[in-house]
Amino acid sequence: RSLMRQRNKDLLSQMETARLLIAINPDVRTRHLTAPVIGATSDPAGQSLQIRAGQAQGVHLNDVVVVEGVQLFGKVLRAGTRTSWILPITASASGKIEGRIMLDELPDGLACKLSPTRDGTLKGDVAGSRDENPTLTPGMTVRLSDSSWQASAQMLVIGTIVSVEQAPDSPLRSVIVVRPTVALDRVTEVIVRIAEPTEAGS
Repeated sequence: RSLMRQRNKDLLSQMETARLLIAINPDVRTRHLTAPVIGATSDPAGQSLQIRAGQAQGVHLNDVVVVEGVQLFGKVLRAGTRTSWILPITASASGKIEGRIMLDELPDGLACKLSPTRDGTLKGDVAGSRDENPTLTPGMTVRLSDSSWQASAQMLVIGTIVSVEQAPDSPLRSVIVVRPTVALDRVTEVIVRIAEPTEAGS
């Protein structure tokens, strides 16, 4: 009975995750594939993880990967026949990523550009001067808003602000440190958002 209860709990969790993912981008057609993590690279710059899902299951290069609901993990780096490698946004090889700090007074949020650090966070400048911007505080949510990513990734959660600093070279500019809501290098299961044919070429 305990096994059945756990299966029911897992199914409900997967259904809730699917609902949240659809709510984020209702106009984007994707298929959600849950896949276990089965390995990791030893390259500190890459920090990629291997999952048990590949081309045989419909996984493609650059498919968007999420964990625990709407937390953005990263992209598919390499897709084999039955396994794939996925790269987290916190890996230095991922490069810069653009986001929006969610503010009640600004429906579209406040733009920021973040780069991975070596401690599992991302750090970067906030658009506009400190005087022009609303007060930024730890705990604010930062979501993806980056045209270099597929439509299915837009508005997924990058993380939450853990600190707000003054830019060392400009007292008029704010720098934020953002931490994903999940330790991306320790996940045991992910969801690949497989683009339907209408979006595969985007």
